[in-house]
Amino acid sequence: MSLSLQIALVLIGLLHTPPAISGLSANKLAALYKIDTSDRVLLVLLHHRAVLFGLLAAACYYSAFTQQFAFEVSVAAFAAMLSFVAIAFSIPHDSPAIKKIALADVIGAVVLAAGWALS
Repeated sequence: MSLSLQIALVLIGLLHTPPAISGLSANKLAALYKIDTSDRVLLVLLHHRAVLFGLLAAACYYSAFTQQFAFEVSVAAFAAMLSFVAIAFSIPHDSPAIKKIALADVIGAVVLAAGWALS
């Protein structure tokens, strides 16, 4: 694996770590997504999203440092980020927090594409 893909995977892991950690607290989730956590169903879904981000971040770190499954993990991360962007822009909303997250995912996808191109 190339150094560029290793760096890209670490950066993608870093991108997904804060939302994973936010799942430890309903207040942190509320702050991150700018939502009202009184909706318990939404809170369950956001906690589950945090767990999935933790798994994705762990897979990125693991792949970056062991060089195992790097391409597969990078493809999964790329697909996850672009699917969020597609969903965020296909459903009308006025959430600045969602737009900010979508922008971060676009940047993350560009980082991965650069990692692939340079490898």
